[in-house]
Amino acid sequence: MTKEKREKTIKVRVTNSEFDAIEKRRGNYSMSNFMRNSALNIEMKEQPDIKLADPALIKNIASVGNL
Repeated sequence: MTKEKREKTIKVRVTNSEFDAIEKRRGNYSMSNFMRNSALNIEMKEQPDIKLADPALIKNIASVGNL
């Protein structure tokens, strides 16, 4: 099954306080996913907070793989 391509754009203007409220509510969702799901009344599960690894650690692990 192929995903339907999103081709339409909806622009919305909000006040600073509305924007701050949306930012607080969206959590780890991208703004577009949050707004789309909110507009379509799609239930959003809390997403885990993804922590990025330390770049130095990644470099060290990569160097071990190159031995």
